[in-house]
Amino acid sequence: ATKNFLLKQQDFDILIWNKLCRKSLFDDHAIYYPVGQIHEDNLTTYKLFAAAKKIQYLKDELYFYQRKNSYITKNFTSTEKTLKRLQAKEQMAEEARKYLNTPDFDLVCDIALIYAYFAFIDNSITGHIEKSYFKEYRKKALKALKSNSQNPYLTNKLRLYNKLLSSPLSALYWIFRKITLKSI
Repeated sequence: ATKNFLLKQQDFDILIWNKLCRKSLFDDHAIYYPVGQIHEDNLTTYKLFAAAKKIQYLKDELYFYQRKNSYITKNFTSTEKTLKRLQAKEQMAEEARKYLNTPDFDLVCDIALIYAYFAFIDNSITGHIEKSYFKEYRKKALKALKSNSQNPYLTNKLRLYNKLLSSPLSALYWIFRKITLKSI
């Protein structure tokens, strides 16, 4: 479960509101939610999946989420929330390497980090965050893609993105994503 979570980077996998976890899972494995952090799910759910001996699913709806104006997510602008979410993805990929600490998961964490870099790149293209992040994360992504060219978890999609991002000024990637990112 943890490997798929890190590789697919899909938000529905990490949201904690639809999961019930034993308190002992947190206590026995020293898993804590960061105080005041939005998107704290990114930084804890993979640890819970890794520590759990058994995961079960229920079809019944047992919980109804209620938003209040006092929640920390209400205190950020849309750009700030996007930036915090992206930073949490990057932090999760880096922390997972230390937490999971096996050669196989090291390779998986490399790919998760590349996905985090592309999330920054794509959000800078769509204008959800400052354009200045494009150059910084393009450089990080290209370096990581080069060092992971033999990584068995490097997908064909990421290989294509690498070719497009490597074009002069990343023009091909920029055009491709402008077309495919119609509404992130």
